[in-house]
Amino acid sequence: MTGTEYANLIASYIVKNYEDRGIPAYREVGIGKSISGKNRRIDILVVCEPLNDAFSVECKYQDSAGTVDEKIPYALQDIKAMHMGGCIVYAGQGFSEGVLHMLQGSEIAAWESRVPTSSNANAVWVPSQKSGLQPQPTENQPRSRL
Repeated sequence: MTGTEYANLIASYIVKNYEDRGIPAYREVGIGKSISGKNRRIDILVVCEPLNDAFSVECKYQDSAGTVDEKIPYALQDIKAMHMGGCIVYAGQGFSEGVLHMLQGSEIAAWESRVPTSSNANAVWVPSQKSGLQPQPTENQPRSRL
């Protein structure tokens, strides 16, 4: 599984459980500037239009040791600096012990243990996969609802 596939899986879960309540989810949305001054892109934006509220979801998947460990402290700080609620959802076996400790101690991080891995990739994942996700738009295309 890739990071993009994991983010699509999380977005599918949100759509399945909240879209019928009038709460859409959007993928790869540009929202202001990050704490380092760069243009910020969040993985999933969940919007509650009646309440004029939004919530960002950053998805981190790591199945083997790699650079995601270096990105986690920055991601946690960046979410806390936004002027909206947000969280990090994470899964996989490749996080270092130190980063797992940091994520487990964070009030804005959530572990997802039911994600398919290479050993169970063909299994049906519950809570649900929704077919028909929109392809990710290119830089010049408008963002669309899932």
